[in-house]
Amino acid sequence: MQLLMHLRDRLVQRIETLPQEELDSILETTFPFIAYEELQDVQMAILRRHTSIPHAFLQQISATPDLYAICPLQVQRQIWQINEDLFRDKVFPLLNQYINSAEFDSCMNEMHVDDIPDPTKRREQNVALQKLVNMIGTSVTLYNMMLHFFRTLFVNTKNLHFCTMRAEILMALHDAGVTAIYEVDPCHKFAWCLDACVRDNTVEPRRIKEMQTYFDAIGGGDPVLGDLAMIVNDPFAAHTLVRNIFNLLCELVDQEGMPRTNTALAYISQLLNLGLHAPAMIEHQNFAVPADDGTLVSVFFPMLAIRILEDMVREDEELPSPLDPDLVAFCEKSPLANKVTLYYVLTRVQAKDVPGVKDLLTAMATPTILQDVSFIQSLITLLIPIKDAQIRTVVIDEYLLPHAHSSLVVHKQLLRFIITVHARLSTREVLHYLQVLTSVSTDSDKLRSIYEMLLERLSTRISEHNAPFLFVYLGLLGQPSQELPTTTAEASESESTGGEVQQQAEETLSAPTTTNISAGDADTSPQPPPIDHPHS
Repeated sequence: MQLLMHLRDRLVQRIETLPQEELDSILETTFPFIAYEELQDVQMAILRRHTSIPHAFLQQISATPDLYAICPLQVQRQIWQINEDLFRDKVFPLLNQYINSAEFDSCMNEMHVDDIPDPTKRREQNVALQKLVNMIGTSVTLYNMMLHFFRTLFVNTKNLHFCTMRAEILMALHDAGVTAIYEVDPCHKFAWCLDACVRDNTVEPRRIKEMQTYFDAIGGGDPVLGDLAMIVNDPFAAHTLVRNIFNLLCELVDQEGMPRTNTALAYISQLLNLGLHAPAMIEHQNFAVPADDGTLVSVFFPMLAIRILEDMVREDEELPSPLDPDLVAFCEKSPLANKVTLYYVLTRVQAKDVPGVKDLLTAMATPTILQDVSFIQSLITLLIPIKDAQIRTVVIDEYLLPHAHSSLVVHKQLLRFIITVHARLSTREVLHYLQVLTSVSTDSDKLRSIYEMLLERLSTRISEHNAPFLFVYLGLLGQPSQELPTTTAEASESESTGGEVQQQAEETLSAPTTTNISAGDADTSPQPPPIDHPHS
């Protein structure tokens, strides 16, 4: 046996120096013995070095799970190129890890931020993304397969993480210097430029010119438009564009300028509009820039500018003029107008404009908005450090709490608010909020982990004695016989354990309710535009 091992090791060393053209013959000779564990090092050494393993051998390995499992990554890549199912089995667990990352999702969903995490560092620290990059290697075929998954999963699930993935996988390959792939992806230069805008949190005129050059090179009907739309629809990019649109409007108000004369405003709006139409564009394979009748720049932006100007001159306690019904109507028919207006609402919350926020939220209480994860999360994020009881009453008691029964997003973010600021709330206020939340029909199983965290954090204030309804809701107690408390937040006063000192949040509760994608989500998929040559 020792002699056999010695001969095996000598052969493995010899294989490392053989030219590629000799590998086929030696593989042909040794492959029949691959089932012998003592000799597998020989075949694996050949396979590892072979850049084009014959199809028959790849099929035999892929049909033998034990062999497939021990193959080097270089060999598995070649197997995946002929067996999409095996590739999917490897990719999907990583996609689930990616889309269920609490820290990443929290960052992605924030609309109103000043400090933007560096995109390159964010990608470097994302374990799932780096594993996906490693799986692709330099294979354009595997890259195309992965993009195919992203497009199909985005259409079938409407999960914006897959837009982020479309942008991030390309830029991660750029970061890693994999020129064999990113240089032939027609979206690369555009994505690189947009990534720089996200990093700097601003869309400079020179970036606009660069993006316009790349964008104009793509003709109507080209499937590449669908990929560009996904890249723009990545929340990191879309929120950057929204912030810049709003900032440009504020500058125009200061300078007494007209929105229709500002080319930067028009182009950034065109880009954002493209991104917001990504789901329909890819699902229906209608690769065309969304039609623009000009009313966005000529009607909507002037209406919003007037409102911004009024805010600048209005006294703190002065009531705003009634919100223009046409502005609200515009938001209902235009996703872009809706996004920009929601960002405007966030700026008024930050300014603690109680009458302005009340007026805006009253008009914006639509089912679509109440399911908007980014807006609701950002609303809570801005409210958490604000100690003003009036603005809290408007946002929490009057706007969000009445709609917790119809929106899991609202329910979850209200729990996040309670956990984060409970030290500033009286026990009566906490009990009141929890009683309202647990009286609704929202699926408690999807929120159980957050409620368990709440019970742990507030263990000295909440028990089955003063909050039996909560324990019943979580299935931890039988139906209570005593009458439930019916206090209101407005009537409460600070009680013992909370005090008035705000306690810093120990953990961000902004991750999505856990989602698991499966092979079924990738069925009936739109065919991807293959990326195998530079775009002309």
